[in-house]
Amino acid sequence: MFIASQPNALWQFNMDFLDPQGAKVGSISWPDVAVATNARMKGTYPDNWTKNVEIVSAGRPFKIAFEYLNRDWNMDMRFTLHDGDAAIASVDCCHAKKRLHRASMHLTAPFSGDIVRRRGLFAIHYDILREGQQIGHIYEKPVLQWRRKIFIDIDQSVDAPVQLFLFSLVYNYAFN
Repeated sequence: MFIASQPNALWQFNMDFLDPQGAKVGSISWPDVAVATNARMKGTYPDNWTKNVEIVSAGRPFKIAFEYLNRDWNMDMRFTLHDGDAAIASVDCCHAKKRLHRASMHLTAPFSGDIVRRRGLFAIHYDILREGQQIGHIYEKPVLQWRRKIFIDIDQSVDAPVQLFLFSLVYNYAFN
């Protein structure tokens, strides 16, 4: 189990990952400008801007890249977690044809599964499913907080970097 916590109340672009005892085990930082691997306008941003989501888990850096699967009104995307040059996890986020529905998230690697929104008007709650069976959830307790705390409770058979990757997608799509 991990807890994603904001370093302070006004900063949502970096979060720390804590173990249940409160020790920091990793972090995530969102980029200045997100650039898809198949973007049409590459190279239009200064070189010193970060362009990928970066996760640090147990001192090792990981990168989240994304690409567009289509160029419709609501673009479907594939997010991939990279350890160096190797892709270790992948999730397809596909929109229904109806314009007001949230994207559905389907895991394609390292296992086949889904990320399903259960509830969440004022708090996040997503279940992680492997072949239809719940193996964990990512949730936030619905209380007023100065600093957001989100709990990542996923089966230990899923590697820690993959759990943090799933959190990044839930966090991104919960407030998208």
